[in-house]
Amino acid sequence: MSEAASPTSVTVEKTASAVIARVAVKLLDDKDLRLLSRLIDEAAGDSAGTTVVIDLSHVQMLPSLGLGTL
Repeated sequence: MSEAASPTSVTVEKTASAVIARVAVKLLDDKDLRLLSRLIDEAAGDSAGTTVVIDLSHVQMLPSLGLGTL
């Protein structure tokens, strides 16, 4: 059984002023957090001071360790 996050569980959009990440899972677990972090890092690149917006409106459960990771 694969432990990979669903490719659509996290989407990232880069605008002129921000990186916007949308999380489309009910339970935000470690694999989705790693995917979120990697995609944000890739989108932000070397841009210092980039605003990052994380839309967690679909998330219903976030373990305390996941909250610390954010």
